[in-house]
Amino acid sequence: MGTYIPRRSRRLATLGFVVLCGAALLAYSRLGTARPVSEPMVFALSVQDGDGVLASPVVLGAAGQKVNVRMMCEQDPATERMHLTLNPLGAEDGQMLYSYELSVAGRVEAEHGTVKLAMGHERRIRIRSNTPGGVTLSLYAAPIRHPGVERYLQLRKARLTPASS
Repeated sequence: MGTYIPRRSRRLATLGFVVLCGAALLAYSRLGTARPVSEPMVFALSVQDGDGVLASPVVLGAAGQKVNVRMMCEQDPATERMHLTLNPLGAEDGQMLYSYELSVAGRVEAEHGTVKLAMGHERRIRIRSNTPGGVTLSLYAAPIRHPGVERYLQLRKARLTPASS
């Protein structure tokens, strides 16, 4: 004959087994679940000096991830090279906070600082430079489906296009 186990102990053992199996199933189901992917972000950049636009790329990135952009001068791609890095620092007052570092060959050597970007609004930053008139960095960031992205890009293109003489 087998060993007698009281009814209460059997119920507690069964309940413990069910809870353990439920926890294991929950953990297993989350292993295969992909993390939600954030919507791509549009980053529109413009580097200008007193003579005009040096570079004006539009790049896609992800919210909360570093953005590295290497650019060539639109006026003279063979001689001038630029580099911009945006590092996300989090959010503050409903705006994205980034640290930035900008280098423009012969004009700006690794200028850095922090900038708050409101979704869908352009921000201009005056940068110290080695040339008269200085350099201006314009930054715009918004999710790709933001209602104002297409309109902003159209207005930006019109603004940055040189007027024909």
